[in-house]
Amino acid sequence: MKSPKTKKTGPKMPEHVADDVRAAAEWTRLTAALKRCGNWSEDDASLIEAAALSYGEYRRCLASMPDGKPTYQTEGGRIFGHPAQSMAADASRRWSGSLIALGLAPTARRRAVPGVEAKPDPKLAQYARKDGDRDPREMLDDPREILDGL
Repeated sequence: MKSPKTKKTGPKMPEHVADDVRAAAEWTRLTAALKRCGNWSEDDASLIEAAALSYGEYRRCLASMPDGKPTYQTEGGRIFGHPAQSMAADASRRWSGSLIALGLAPTARRRAVPGVEAKPDPKLAQYARKDGDRDPREMLDDPREILDGL
């Protein structure tokens, strides 16, 4: 089912997204990509908002780590994971999940082409059934057939 198309301008960027420079840039990038793909819809506004805010959070978390290192060392010499590292990882997962839901991830862009027959993989040809081969499930209907062959 196709989602309804909206006017060319689409929904306005929410103020709280516009307040975060990185999130606003991501909103703009995502809306442009969706328009190019022809998948732009009013229904996508909240998902684009979530993706943009997640990306902004991800970039803030990375920026908060000194020298971009995912660990820090205490005065006593012990090394710990930086708290912002796990927060960045979580924001990254939410952001990539939103991209997948919007159809903008590389795996989501692969589509079957109607009318084009898939070519068999030559590496799998050795496993293909040959004419006259019986389906192994058919043989399990009568276990005596298997025992007779032994």
